[in-house]
Amino acid sequence: MPIWRTPEQIVSPKVHAFDAYWRARRPPDGGLPRRSDIEPAELRALLPHILIADFQADPLEVRYRLIGTKIVEMSRVDFTGKRLADCDFQAEDPGVWRRAYDLIAESAEPVYGRIDIPPAEGTSDRRVTEEFGIFPLSLDGRTVAQCIALEDYDAADPRVAPEDLRPMRVR
Repeated sequence: MPIWRTPEQIVSPKVHAFDAYWRARRPPDGGLPRRSDIEPAELRALLPHILIADFQADPLEVRYRLIGTKIVEMSRVDFTGKRLADCDFQAEDPGVWRRAYDLIAESAEPVYGRIDIPPAEGTSDRRVTEEFGIFPLSLDGRTVAQCIALEDYDAADPRVAPEDLRPMRVR
């Protein structure tokens, strides 16, 4: 599934709304917003779709700090506290997450994408399309220390229940 460095191919109003929010918090010098620049009270409608991950460099390791309720519902597991390496994501191309985080670590810029989540065995053949944006955050304004992501499943057919999707697994 594709990932992009710009949001033009994203359809999701939620991803675009968070992109605008993140950009408004970016310092005028082009540095990165800090986690403290993100105010959850301003994002109430988006919070179920948000996750926060910590980055540890050299080699890059990603650990999930916070997972929104909609993401837990669609993943069918709460992977808070787990590392990227511990997660067997349900997407048809689970490597998309590693590629996206690598791009963010290299460029210190957002990454956008679209994935398909296949059905669980023995259910319908309907897939769910998820659009996402992953945005870097910093402690010092320059180095990526965390990222905040927004995952939007609203393109999904409302008749496809989360239990009809391939479940995510964690080790």
